[in-house]
Amino acid sequence: MKNKIDLADLNIRAAIAFSLSLIAFATVYFLVLK
Repeated sequence: MKNKIDLADLNIRAAIAFSLSLIAFATVYFLVLK
């Protein structure tokens, strides 16, 4: 049970990190275009 919770937490953290990096990339891309 604990392993499943840890795995879910890892997936959530990975998703958040991916979203933040995607937002950062989009921001830089937008600033460069402007």
